[in-house]
Amino acid sequence: WLSGKMPYNGAFDLGQTPEILKRYGAQDLPLSMTQQVMSKITGMKHSIALDELAKLPDQIANPIMLFKGSVPDSFTVITEITDKSGNDVLAAIHLNKKQGRLYVNNVASVYGKENMINYVQKNIDNQNLLFADTKKAPMWFTTRGLQLPKVVQTNIAANNNIPTSAENVNSKSQKNKKR
Repeated sequence: WLSGKMPYNGAFDLGQTPEILKRYGAQDLPLSMTQQVMSKITGMKHSIALDELAKLPDQIANPIMLFKGSVPDSFTVITEITDKSGNDVLAAIHLNKKQGRLYVNNVASVYGKENMINYVQKNIDNQNLLFADTKKAPMWFTTRGLQLPKVVQTNIAANNNIPTSAENVNSKSQKNKKR
């Protein structure tokens, strides 16, 4: 891609759709990003360094927060990545998009937002919050000098107290059940 030798219609394969997105309705499709989006991200418009961008698949799989997107069948992921100006970065993911002959979950945009806290608060107020990481979200709010909104506290408390799968259940209680 950097050398200009990638085919014009080539796309970046970011792996399979992460579990967190599938938990909230995404199909198990390849996760992909077009060259045009990559060009915007790395300098034409959004200025995110390539070493930061290399973290994107992991950041999508392990977001700080996950919101319903602003368009149907989409998500917005709040990441730990920052742009060259130090702004927090979000990724917009559009689900079930045709790319060539395949359907993919497409990373439609990745960009830093100057006032991410307002964006997050607005989306929480509009009840678009789907998930908040139990460790990352409180730290994210704290480092910005804010208190964690009640709705996020409730979401995190629910994630801590109500197991969503067998792997989240206390292992001692699982052993006791087997006895």
